[in-house]
Amino acid sequence: MRLLDFSDDGYHFQLFEAAFTTRPSFNDIDNFKISIEHVPIAITNLVHKNIRYIGHRDLNVNDLEGYRVYLEEMGTDEKLIETHFGYLIETSKNLPVKIRLYGNKDGVFADHM
Repeated sequence: MRLLDFSDDGYHFQLFEAAFTTRPSFNDIDNFKISIEHVPIAITNLVHKNIRYIGHRDLNVNDLEGYRVYLEEMGTDEKLIETHFGYLIETSKNLPVKIRLYGNKDGVFADHM
């Protein structure tokens, strides 16, 4: 899965058809076929999952097309979508931030590493 966006409530991903018996290399990403262009996942569903970072690629407007459809269906203003996508594309050019998700009786939390 590829992270498109995140907030306090959840993460927005692009999913691929690939299944792995070993950890893929960064160069393998070019061969992944997209199965779902966008899926929102509540942050609580990511705690204690064995998610591994493979690599980083800058986002472009085509990567966000499924997310655009989702936001339009949710009634998000087009200008707000354009502004937000510009922000996502620009910030994707920065080095990725590593976080650790954890949960306890008080909720789900993220620590920057």
